[in-house]
This record gives sequence, structure tokens and C-alpha cells, in this order.
Amino acid sequence: MMVFAIRFRPWGVSRFSQQSMAKMLDRPVLPFEALSELGDKLVAGLSMSDTDTHRVELANSLLEGALQIPAHNDKRLRMLMDAANGGKCGSIEMARTLAMSDRSFNRLWNEIVGIQPRRFVQLMRFHTALALIESGEELAAVASECGYSDQAHMARGIKAISGLPPSSLRRRLSNSVYRNLYASRPGAPWHRRIKQ
Repeated sequence: MMVFAIRFRPWGVSRFSQQSMAKMLDRPVLPFEALSELGDKLVAGLSMSDTDTHRVELANSLLEGALQIPAHNDKRLRMLMDAANGGKCGSIEMARTLAMSDRSFNRLWNEIVGIQPRRFVQLMRFHTALALIESGEELAAVASECGYSDQAHMARGIKAISGLPPSSLRRRLSNSVYRNLYASRPGAPWHRRIKQ
């Protein structure tokens, strides 16, 4: 059995799909269901390819050719990212900032971003904390700067995502193999990519 996966950033698949992100949230989705004909082309082309290098080139070429950037979604995504304030705001604060009801905000967020607001905030805090830990900043200062209630709260959050407490993570980041791994981690750092 061969497995070849294409991982999109949470909001990334909306650039290729007419399907609502909310309908694809937290469940497996077949390529055709998510990407229509592009999904069928990907499956057919990838199954005919004989090397991973060729598969990656084919996937890149098909995805780049089908890239759609709907202006209204781009504006709404930027609006949501600004309200998130680098992961320092929870969904209630974001909804208030945008003068929306919690329910309307969550519906819009799920449709555009594709993951729950709470999970997004956790990932943003993690990526920001990781960069600060890597730079050598004191752990208590990192916790405060990233919006954690205290150092223990940060330690639990980081361990839940990375599997390691912050002190172990700092030691591992001094090793170039781990540093390179975390430097190319998915979504790292999201806020810089979004504000381009």
C-alpha cells in the first residue's frame, strides 16, 4: 500500500475548492468531494507516477494551475487574522472586536479558516512561544508574552502540541536536526505569512 498526502494549511484548501470549510471540518473528505475535478486529476496522476519526486512535481503543477484567490475570502481572512491578534484573543474577544454574535463569528471562522478558533489560538501561541524559546528568552517571560496565564499553563499547552515540556524542547532546539524540523513546521509562523 502506498500513501501520498497533501497537507493544506487550515484555510488553504479554500483556494482550490468551492466547498464550505465548515462542511469539511473534523472529518475525512475524499479528494473529489473537496476539490471536484482537480481531486480526480490528482488521484489519477499520483497513482500513475513512479517516484515521490515526480508525485510532488505533479501535485505542485496541478495545484498551482488551479489556484483561485477569491477576493472576498481573502479580505474576510485578513479581517479574522487581525481580530485574532496573533493568537492572543479568544473567540469571544474576536467576535466582540468584529461586532458579531458568537454564533455568527464561529460560523464565519469555520467556513474561512477550517479549524476551531480555540485550536487556532493554541497553535498560534505555540508557534510564537517556540520562536521565543528558541531565541533563549526566559520561560516565564515567554508565557506572559504569548498570552498564557502562567508558566505552568504554557508548559501544558506546549506539551499537548509537541509532546515535550518547554525545557526539553529548548534543549532539543539547540540540536540542528530539531531546529531544522521546527523551522519548517506546518503553519510556522502563520501570522507572518498571512500579513504579506
